[in-house]
Amino acid sequence: MENGHSIPVFLTKLYTIVQGNQEQEILRFDESGRILVLADQERLQQYLLPEYFGHKNLPSFLRYYTLNMDRQLNMYGFKKRHNNGVLEFKHKYFRRDGKQGLQVNQDNF
Repeated sequence: MENGHSIPVFLTKLYTIVQGNQEQEILRFDESGRILVLADQERLQQYLLPEYFGHKNLPSFLRYYTLNMDRQLNMYGFKKRHNNGVLEFKHKYFRRDGKQGLQVNQDNF
């Protein structure tokens, strides 16, 4: 934030989720720390989206927000791929090794 830029709230919350120990079975970094793995879309919808993004457990909101999350990831330059039925997302600055990369490279999001 040296240059007055802040990390977008969506990215901050997403980073918090993947850093949480309890959420690793749902959403995590791969072994390299460079790929975001969505291992359990159902549990993401049931537990993490309402908790971190404040939506109720209504199925319509969850379906909408899952689509919206995909749009958010796309908007910030994440590339989606399917790997044996598991969704993965990659961005060159969104990594396990710290939010500093998000802050320094925020203009690239």
